[in-house]
Amino acid sequence: MYRMDESDHRIPLDACSDKVKESFVICDEYGLNKVQGLELKGTGGSALVYLGTLNGIRGCVVKEFYPYEEQWGAKFDYIRDKATGEIILCPRSKNVEEKKRQLLEEELAKQRSEIEAEIQMMDRVFCADGYHNSNHVLPQLYLTQKGDTHYVVLDTREGKTLYDKVKDAQDGHMGIQAAMEDALALFEMVRTMFDGKYCHGDIKPENIWCGNSEGADERIENKYFLDFGSVFSLEEYQNADYEELEKEELLKLAGKISANAGIACSSENYRSIEMQELRAAKNSFLDDPFSVKRAVRLVKKINQIDVSTDVYAVVKVFYFMLLGEDYRSMDAPSTEELAERLGVEQDIAELILEMMKKNGNGKYRTIDQAVEDLKIIQAMLEKEAVPQVLISGIKKDVERMKESFDYREVDEGLFCEVKRENMSM
Repeated sequence: MYRMDESDHRIPLDACSDKVKESFVICDEYGLNKVQGLELKGTGGSALVYLGTLNGIRGCVVKEFYPYEEQWGAKFDYIRDKATGEIILCPRSKNVEEKKRQLLEEELAKQRSEIEAEIQMMDRVFCADGYHNSNHVLPQLYLTQKGDTHYVVLDTREGKTLYDKVKDAQDGHMGIQAAMEDALALFEMVRTMFDGKYCHGDIKPENIWCGNSEGADERIENKYFLDFGSVFSLEEYQNADYEELEKEELLKLAGKISANAGIACSSENYRSIEMQELRAAKNSFLDDPFSVKRAVRLVKKINQIDVSTDVYAVVKVFYFMLLGEDYRSMDAPSTEELAERLGVEQDIAELILEMMKKNGNGKYRTIDQAVEDLKIIQAMLEKEAVPQVLISGIKKDVERMKESFDYREVDEGLFCEVKRENMSM
């Protein structure tokens, strides 16, 4: 058995011997669905995600419930038995035998409840308008309990995660035109599936599946969100009048928020400022679930969550597609460096970096704001007649004048942004 220490991360099945991995088979209770050949593809707050084979025929994604041992004040550790591949729950109590059965029963029940909630959420989003099915949700099926954890399987057909798509591309990143097209597609997915109703909360390259629709031309790629464990209904958890709630009602609402393990269970590099604050408020309330002050803070923070959280993540995904790496402001390339790496003009690189800065400052409150900036970049690439292209052309003409003959200094203020205002008489 492999026991984790403070320096270790969760141990995937890949850490076991080839013999153990080959013999690690998951079947449903009826023996109709058999999954094997698991290969780690990503990690989430509550699960490890693998690519496997369903019934020896087609690819699938398997989620293995395997949360961080420190998450939400857990009273136990999850440990990978490297001899069998199974996950074993180990209570932190000294009275192990006395506590193990009770804790295990509670944890397995909690896992199953969260899995059922995720499947229900997927079903709600799958048929978002009550009639039409979403083209961006894959069927998810509870598979079985194995060891001290649960497994679910997604029918993914053929394809790969966006993360793998980027890493497998030439030079480990996508072309700028392809990245923009995929980013615009992701924004449209967020708009049709979540805008104003739900928050996905954990959009990242590992949680986006790129593959063809069933029965569709293999050359036509569709995209799917994989992880719905972090998705929550805004209407269900938000209350605009929270400041007027009685103490009992406030604590009840805060307790409901904290009981949902998926809320604020997002990945660090793709977590908006609002989601970071919500996560901190949630942890604080879990430490003292009877504190009215902490309950107020938690409810306040969840009321600040809107579509901008998912917009923030998609903008970060766009950058990852461009360069094959996460955007971090401290290590951001210069305009000149980015232009060279992307093979674009500096004006375009400057706009991309400005987009990242705006995103980091929380300036994209709606999908349309981010899409507008993407389309400006697209227009500049295609030399369309937009103000940014015209100004860029004038600047280049001025630079050529500088190199060819003496000239009078040109006021850079002439190149300021121009806004069109609607005038009403």
